[in-house]
Amino acid sequence: MADRRARAVGQFVVGFLIATAVELFLFNVPLPRALALGAAIGVGVGLGWYLTADGDADE
Repeated sequence: MADRRARAVGQFVVGFLIATAVELFLFNVPLPRALALGAAIGVGVGLGWYLTADGDADE
């Protein structure tokens, strides 16, 4: 269970960083809005991964 949470947090961080970078550099969005959108996308990615992950995937 803890491993599943750790992976979900990792997915959040990766989603946040990629989304924020894309919004800043590709779409030229101001920094506060890019951070907010990046956080929202990161939460969606992390939560979606957490809710759909199979707990026995490592076995």
